[in-house]
Amino acid sequence: MVPEKFGGKTFWTREEAEAAGMVLPRQLTDEELAARRERWAEKVRNAPPRPAGEPDYRSSKNYRDDLVGTEFEGWTRNPETDEWFDAKGRPAYDANRQRIVYPDAIESE
Repeated sequence: MVPEKFGGKTFWTREEAEAAGMVLPRQLTDEELAARRERWAEKVRNAPPRPAGEPDYRSSKNYRDDLVGTEFEGWTRNPETDEWFDAKGRPAYDANRQRIVYPDAIESE
């Protein structure tokens, strides 16, 4: 198996990472995971209100587009249909979910 590269990032399965010698965190048991989720929910419930005017994590000031500088820069997704469009607004994938490569994209590479 080979790690998948997409959008300038490399994605490994657990098996691929272990075979490559990467040190991975141990997997949590269902009980440990439930306890951590409960602790997190408790922190969220007890958090003080955010001061007025303070940006949250969704603020454009704190947002970084991971696609900038990659071949996917300028792509957009219609959240209602989950359809992707390239930087020129053309469909990026066909009905079989295969990427469409337009002739002008090949010339510019």
